[in-house]
Amino acid sequence: MMRSIIRNPVRMRSIIRNPVRMRSIIFDTKKVRYLLHLKFIVVCTIAACTRPQPVQSSGVDDLTPTLAESMPRDPVAQALESLRGLYNPWDLPPVSLPFDGLGNWQDAEIAHVRPGQDTLTTRMSILDFAQKSVRLQTFIMKGDETGQAFANKLIELVARGVDVQLLVDDANIPFKGAQNLFLYLTSHGVKVHGYRPVWMQLGNNANWITRVVNGGGGTGSNGAGQLIDFADRKNHRYHEKIMVVDAEIPGRGIVMMGGTNIANEYYNIQVKRDELLWRDQDIVVRGDGIVGDMARAFDANLADITEFNKNSSFSDAVESTVANARGVFGSGRAIGLDLDAGAMQRVAAASSRVVQLQWSRANARMIHHSPLKKEFRVEQRLLAAIASARREVILVNPYFIPSKEMMAALVAAARRGVRIQILTNSILAGDSPAVQEVGRMFYKNLMFETSTARGGPQSVPIEIHEWGGDPEFKNGYGTLHAKYAVFDRQLAHVGSFNLDPRSQVFNNEVVVETDDRLLVARLVEQYTRDSGPGFASIVTPQETAGYNAGTDLEKLRRKVLTMFKVFL
Repeated sequence: MMRSIIRNPVRMRSIIRNPVRMRSIIFDTKKVRYLLHLKFIVVCTIAACTRPQPVQSSGVDDLTPTLAESMPRDPVAQALESLRGLYNPWDLPPVSLPFDGLGNWQDAEIAHVRPGQDTLTTRMSILDFAQKSVRLQTFIMKGDETGQAFANKLIELVARGVDVQLLVDDANIPFKGAQNLFLYLTSHGVKVHGYRPVWMQLGNNANWITRVVNGGGGTGSNGAGQLIDFADRKNHRYHEKIMVVDAEIPGRGIVMMGGTNIANEYYNIQVKRDELLWRDQDIVVRGDGIVGDMARAFDANLADITEFNKNSSFSDAVESTVANARGVFGSGRAIGLDLDAGAMQRVAAASSRVVQLQWSRANARMIHHSPLKKEFRVEQRLLAAIASARREVILVNPYFIPSKEMMAALVAAARRGVRIQILTNSILAGDSPAVQEVGRMFYKNLMFETSTARGGPQSVPIEIHEWGGDPEFKNGYGTLHAKYAVFDRQLAHVGSFNLDPRSQVFNNEVVVETDDRLLVARLVEQYTRDSGPGFASIVTPQETAGYNAGTDLEKLRRKVLTMFKVFL
């Protein structure tokens, strides 16, 4: 259908003028993308199905059909037993190694950053502050107005003699604008790591698969082992978002981190009124100890990527492409991005504003999550904090597909009287409806297992709020992308970790854990606003009954999605 439309300009114009018809075409396009994604999932699953799960089970079986039927006879005791070996979040021993993913508690200064354009202003101000080095890691950097502004800033820093290293995950948007942006940066002296032009990625993948089928090359001892390695590596993402400035200068280093990528939607920069905007959360941290830990996390990722790319069959071709780009873009040729003048003005205005950060001194530490190294630090710390909570747990996350261990910890906490509050995206607000739909499959069990009738007189039913959008974004509304947690209003987590299997099993992630009371107060204030009327709606037990209903085909589709939830 899409091909016939594209080949018929008259039909295309009539469809564009018809909003209802246009929505149906967009939905059809999403279905095509979803089927391609599902095809990739099936291939990777066949390859990796024999790999054991990295996190030890708590003894709680899969939630089918209900938690009550699958959990042991005494689920609370079982959950507490599974968590007993984890540390109290305020009483972890010091780390003996220089860097193993979990930093020591450090004396630090922390500042909360308001979502939207204030985040862009703060980032640009910190970059202006740089004297010696910038380590910038992001999952996404688009070739849009915001991406161009960051590129110009990084090139300006290189011209001032600052050592600038940019690490971008190689799954970055493979469109011409993004590729031109990275080649443009490279041609002006910015050290771009991780990213490779998409045609080189595809060629390298095809070459690797061919060698695996023929039984040669790769790191495994046989074709199956190599294919598992390939599937694991292609699923692994460097999902951290950190910016480390002047880590080498005592007393001057500073870090900005959280969930924000580099693209218009993260900074409330709209080109068109119907564009979706994202509500995110970053913080700024000072202190030589934690800044040093963040720099070492960046360097560890860089070392991993560098080693991996050494084995790339197309590395010479990539370097040749980059060398040619130095000549093309370095000669003054335009970068070729289709940019909106009004949006560029808004980015420039936000970049030149002044934001007064409110600093407070606190204890803080970095938690680095690296599944390739078998370090599953972030979820371990979340489980420990939930197990230690006595009054309240607030979880704000765009993607909520809890692990068995997370389900057990939440149920156990609620049954001992801890108020559990969860804010996540609704299906309409989320950027990945499949993730939100799978997440809803867990609501009924969470509410049922923590009801007074089921959990006892102390039990407090878990509250789940679904984000519907920010009215201030006008037509854009927006999807929730913030990832933070608050425990007993004494401890906070802020970072890139999603509460889904992909972050747990595949992705590199980073989180800051802190007892900063001012930051905690700001996060609670933000949660109270975002989970309230006009922004979110609370899910009732009656509503959850409908989430598992539908035709046999709909139930089968949800069953398949749940089976493949680790790849969503």
